[in-house]
Amino acid sequence: MCQPIQKGHRKLLVLKLAGCLVVSAILVNTAFAAPVFKSPAHAKRWLKTYYLKPRPERVPAAIKYMSASGMLDKKHAISPLFGFMSGVFQQNPGKVDAIVQHLDSLKERHLGVVVFGLWYSGLPDSQERVEALFARHPRLSKVFAFLTKNAPRPLTELPLEKGEWILDALWGQFMATGSPEPVRRVIASLDWLQDKKEMNKYFVASAARFSLTANAGQHRKVREIIAVELPLQSPAIQSILEDILSKAQKKKK
Repeated sequence: MCQPIQKGHRKLLVLKLAGCLVVSAILVNTAFAAPVFKSPAHAKRWLKTYYLKPRPERVPAAIKYMSASGMLDKKHAISPLFGFMSGVFQQNPGKVDAIVQHLDSLKERHLGVVVFGLWYSGLPDSQERVEALFARHPRLSKVFAFLTKNAPRPLTELPLEKGEWILDALWGQFMATGSPEPVRRVIASLDWLQDKKEMNKYFVASAARFSLTANAGQHRKVREIIAVELPLQSPAIQSILEDILSKAQKKKK
């Protein structure tokens, strides 16, 4: 038969349990400790090279720094950051709840990076997660009412002709994942350089070529992806990609 726990032993057990809970709390807070940024430029460098050494537990603190420093108030900051968040969520489905919980205290006007990140993550429960966020922040449900008129889908399935902001979001997702899919999607728009009749598409394609050149010069991974894609393209696109790789090589020197 089991022996009853004596009163003194019970107190000791309670103290041990309390100690374990304290240690667990410390470990959780340490896991989500903020990376130390010296400046917004430093934070941008961290973001651009995140895929080389992913640390999803550091993401909430990094986004909070970008919010507090005013980086998220910049006009063109939201698209790459929500693309980045979509990639983080996509790669870490088991950590989404913890990340969102840590970002729940973000300035409400900056929570768009979380809303869009979830919506375009491609996760099967992305809509439910966004609706849960709206339940905690009712004003957001009005701000993003346009979003919920359609079903969520992966970022790489958005039509590129909607604007250059999608290119920015795709590059953000690449920074989070290092995946070739966002880069392939950017390359897909280069076909529009052949026809100036639809100027909206032409401008997107021109921006795509510029962004491919810039990122190929900064990231070996992008050059590797372009090299793999090159023989799969039409002769006209091959010529563009070869020129991009040539300029990237010169930029390296």
